[in-house]
Amino acid sequence: MTRGSGSEETGPPEAGSPAVLDHLVHATPDLDRTLAENAKLTGVRPVPGGSHPGRGTCNHLFLLDRGDTPHPSGSALPVLPLVSLTASHPDPGAARAEPAALGVRWPGEPVTAGPTGLTAVLAGRHGRVSFGRGAVAV
Repeated sequence: MTRGSGSEETGPPEAGSPAVLDHLVHATPDLDRTLAENAKLTGVRPVPGGSHPGRGTCNHLFLLDRGDTPHPSGSALPVLPLVSLTASHPDPGAARAEPAALGVRWPGEPVTAGPTGLTAVLAGRHGRVSFGRGAVAV
C-alpha cells in the first residue's frame, strides 16, 4: 500500500492523505512457468523487480492502472488496467473495518460473505483475466 501519491520527484504525500492499493501479490511455486502463463493470458510480460536475499524469493512486476491515482514507481512498467477487485470473508464487517482503521481506501466492490478470497480482474491485451487462486481468461 502507498499513502497518497508522493514520489521522489514530488516529495512525500501530504499527511492525512488516504492510503491506496498500489499492488497485488500473486505467489507461485514456479515463477518461470507462472510468468509464461500470465504473459500468454494477458499479452504482457512482467518485468524483473527485486529479489529478497536469504529468503529465496524474487518478483516481477506490471503496473495496475487504477485510472485515478499515479503509481509511485512511475510509468516504466507494463500496464494492465484494473477492471474490478472483489473480496469475500466469513465476517465482511471485520474485513472492511481493518483497512478502514488504517485509512485505506478500498478500490473494489464491497466485501461479501464467503470463504476468504480476493479476485482481481485485469484487462489484458487478449481480453480480461481473473487473478485469484490462479489466473484464468474470463
